[in-house]
Amino acid sequence: MKRLFAFVTVFICIFALSASAITPVDPWSSPQVTNSYSNNPITEDLSDMKVARAIGVENNPFYYILETLTFEERKNAHIDIEFMLPVSKSIEIFANEIENKWNSGYFDEALELFAELNEMEGVKGNALIGISWRTPIPAPTSDWGIDVQISTRDSVFVLAMDHHNSNDNLFAVLGFTGDGMGSRLSINISTNGGATWSETYTLGGYAFVMNDLDGCCVGNNFYIAYTGGAPANPNAMAWLKCFKATNGQQDTFPNGSYSFKVLEVTEITDVEISSNHDQYNNRLYFSCIEAGGITHFFWNDLTTVTWTGLAMNITDALQGYDMNWNLYFTNYALIISYINDANQVKIYGWDGTTFDNLYTYGINSTYYYYTTSCGGHDDTLFCAFNYYGTTYHLVQYLIQYGGGSWYYGPVSTTTENNYNPDATLRGAGGIHCVYRGPMGPCDAYYRWRPYSGGWSTHYLFNEHTATAYVRPEIEYVGSGAYGILYRTTIGPGAICYFDRSDAAVAESPAKTPATSFVKLYPNITKGKAHLSYAITKPGNVRLELFDVTGRLVKTLFNGYRRAGDYRTEVNASSITPGVYFMKINTPDGGFTERLTILK
Repeated sequence: MKRLFAFVTVFICIFALSASAITPVDPWSSPQVTNSYSNNPITEDLSDMKVARAIGVENNPFYYILETLTFEERKNAHIDIEFMLPVSKSIEIFANEIENKWNSGYFDEALELFAELNEMEGVKGNALIGISWRTPIPAPTSDWGIDVQISTRDSVFVLAMDHHNSNDNLFAVLGFTGDGMGSRLSINISTNGGATWSETYTLGGYAFVMNDLDGCCVGNNFYIAYTGGAPANPNAMAWLKCFKATNGQQDTFPNGSYSFKVLEVTEITDVEISSNHDQYNNRLYFSCIEAGGITHFFWNDLTTVTWTGLAMNITDALQGYDMNWNLYFTNYALIISYINDANQVKIYGWDGTTFDNLYTYGINSTYYYYTTSCGGHDDTLFCAFNYYGTTYHLVQYLIQYGGGSWYYGPVSTTTENNYNPDATLRGAGGIHCVYRGPMGPCDAYYRWRPYSGGWSTHYLFNEHTATAYVRPEIEYVGSGAYGILYRTTIGPGAICYFDRSDAAVAESPAKTPATSFVKLYPNITKGKAHLSYAITKPGNVRLELFDVTGRLVKTLFNGYRRAGDYRTEVNASSITPGVYFMKINTPDGGFTERLTILK
């Protein structure tokens, strides 16, 4: 769920043996529809790979952000002061006094006290300022024709997004810099499917650039993980914060604190946070890469701040870390992927106790912006990744169906450069991917496919130039649609925009899906079956189960669906054994599938 690329160029010159020589081609790798697009000779400014550094950060106090606010903005800002390293009790009391002054409207007095606090021992480089906006700050108004700007924040270098299942609210966390105040992050919420966004919170005061952050929903909150530390060890810590799923306002942990430190090591280069929100909705999972290749893993059940750590026995992780839940899993609840220090993509599965290496695949070379994205649904395991094809940078994927063999195939075209994929298998809607296309036009593309089935064409989704150095993100956003968050190039300011898969498809010359289909499998079962179907145009869909006498036994769904690919579970455990007929009425017509339920 986040995307960041290190600012130091990494190029590994050791060439790994490509596994493509022994990995079979996925039979579903050919697209359902072909759609060509051409490269543009214009070259993207390579400075895009380095977001402008904060200038003069060492000369600015940690509360500098408060000095820059207008009077109206100050009235709107409810603040809290945080310390990454422990401070004395007297400093804590003094910091609380400053908070109370500011939050009561005595801004000038508070700023005078801030100056005193900043000179106290152990404060400089250790303190952060959190601002909860009493009235969330709306983003500039946009419309779907030009994508939706989610924030005025520029110089974004990392982003993450998630969807809360109970209320369909969308959350985005942005890490940004370049404004003379060091690294900062902001929390943004949309309560209307991404049509409009508002900023609810921002954290700043860093005297350095944080390495990474991520975010996900579970329970009643949106959680974020981010790196922090003292100036001597700036990214040695991993921290968590939580925000209310109803309105995006800062929330407390069970111990009453606004933040929680998960671990402290030498340096953390990549963080991942995931959950079982789609299934059990009661656990949060954290993992990270420590400089040198060691990975760490912790889980928590949300009711305490006691995190359980498990040994992963991974020592070769380099970059491109990803971790996601495998909905309706049989063996592996979590899927993890990364690029190692030997030019390979590695995929791991966690069975609740141990981490197993499921597959390793050579990618020939590793560039600093190479990454991976993984996921699972009902034991269909998937990983998209960057691959160096000698001539072009490509986006490929690995897939495993139900614990069988692994297959590979292309996500992008194979005759030009493509970059930085993200994928999701959530929402029972198949596999959905986004990636940045050729460097010249700065275009970005979206593709989808059923969990087992052919790919759609490549849909152009961005209305603004998309960077190749900060990976776009795609997530399920409810109602059968998927949301896409991407960052522009440095030229337009490195700001973030949001689009939806249904909007992207409507704006693209291609149509989705190419044909309608219905598949019920297995059609003889004792427990559950799965109904997959695709519709080519929006409208009402009705899924009903009848017995041989024509009696309606169960209505699985009756409502509006956008054009796209869907999957519904049929729970047969409570239905009397016998022969039944599944009737599917869609805007494309009616279909009937036979289902036999055994004892």
